[in-house]
Amino acid sequence: MLGGTLSLLLLSDKPVYFDGSLYWLTECEETKVISLDLHTETFQVICKAPFAHARNGFDVFMSILDNRLCVSRRKRSTQVIWSLDSSGGSKTWKKMCSLDLTNTVS
Repeated sequence: MLGGTLSLLLLSDKPVYFDGSLYWLTECEETKVISLDLHTETFQVICKAPFAHARNGFDVFMSILDNRLCVSRRKRSTQVIWSLDSSGGSKTWKKMCSLDLTNTVS
């Protein structure tokens, strides 16, 4: 049961469709990934996000890269991208890359 989680979705975050489900990030004390399975019409908490707390949806993005669910977060001048690895039955975040944004602005 998700309880009050649905009312705490990141307001600026649009869902991401992947493998038959829609995914969102929550705006809770601990940011979590939740999904809506479109076939069974059920919600579930998938896992915790790879960062503690997302205060707003303007610096956090969810997308699909390399056929995996990914989360990107900008904190100050650094953008970090994580990929969700679901192999072996467990769900773990793996850091794909970290970008120094001070070197990308001219």
